[in-house]
Amino acid sequence: MNEAQAIRTGRRTALKAVTIGLIILQLCMTLMFWNDGYGYPFFWFTKFDYLLNIAVGLVLLFVFAYLLGRSAGRAIIIKKRSWALVGIIYAFAIIVCTTFTASFVGFFEEGIQNDNAFYDYVLKPLILVGIYSFPLTLVMGGWMGWQIRKSGLRTDIQIENI
Repeated sequence: MNEAQAIRTGRRTALKAVTIGLIILQLCMTLMFWNDGYGYPFFWFTKFDYLLNIAVGLVLLFVFAYLLGRSAGRAIIIKKRSWALVGIIYAFAIIVCTTFTASFVGFFEEGIQNDNAFYDYVLKPLILVGIYSFPLTLVMGGWMGWQIRKSGLRTDIQIENI
């Protein structure tokens, strides 16, 4: 497999992993808000005043998956690095970069006039997302690395048979 194919495989797999992770997150949040009397647990995100933050975070999540997935594909397929370690590290990198960047929406919107603005609007979300997303990110990162490796092996086998 050449480098362009490895980059494309990593990018595509990272976008799939992010999409699957978001579906799992949506199911978990829907179940969490099921009996709260709100009436529409599937639309839990409308209950809070953070729609802009969530929208920016979703866009950035896919942007960072696109960008960092490329590097993950190159590291696993071309450089033959450990698929599990690379997948998990890049999955956490996607989450951290997304959270850090998206947190600045709230920081510039409301928090800039507060004393502890950086802590409240940037560090606190990083800590909370890190804690609550740890199990899902670990699993999806491992899956992402495994899928990239599997795609790389499949292509190598096809090339050898020709």
